[in-house]
Amino acid sequence: KSVTSMNSVSEQVNQGVELAEKAQAAMNEIVQASEMSMQMATSIATAVEQQSLTTNEVSGNVERMAMVSRETKDASTSMQQAAQELAQLGTELEKTISWFAVI
Repeated sequence: KSVTSMNSVSEQVNQGVELAEKAQAAMNEIVQASEMSMQMATSIATAVEQQSLTTNEVSGNVERMAMVSRETKDASTSMQQAAQELAQLGTELEKTISWFAVI
């Protein structure tokens, strides 16, 4: 009976060791998966940061384009006013010249 009990205990110890080894292998897989998840999260965070910087740069460029457009519009308006003034001066000059020609 002692031999049978010892064999049974030995078998149970072997099963316990086998289960412990399987648990260790499973834990190793969990650690590897966790490390891979951490690397992916880091990569995603880096990509998001780069996209944010690019978005800010594009936004700044759009603002500068809007400012240049406003300045161009203002310059065009000034040029139009100057052209109208020149046309008016030309008309007045023609009147003045025709007055001298009559005399």
